[in-house]
Amino acid sequence: MHYSPKVFVLEIFEGPDLAFQAGSATQAGAIALAPWFRDAIGNVLAETRRVSVRAATPVEARIYGELCSEFDGPTRQFLVANLSGFSEQSTGEAAVALS
Repeated sequence: MHYSPKVFVLEIFEGPDLAFQAGSATQAGAIALAPWFRDAIGNVLAETRRVSVRAATPVEARIYGELCSEFDGPTRQFLVANLSGFSEQSTGEAAVALS
């Protein structure tokens, strides 16, 4: 079976939108609730508990791919990209690798 991860977005009320890959919506939800993930993104969640996880739009998935391209190749890291402030025409350095 071929593993084909999809891009999901953690929407944080009055906070950034964080993109990451998961195998399914169920797995994405579990990642978003995992203590290691919440510890890693730290103060981003400190001011709110209102979050939701959804599939990324095609534009968000493309931006995620571009932001994470610097980590191209096999990696054992979990990559999270902050999509806040990006439009369809712009990308930048906003990817973070979580080991």
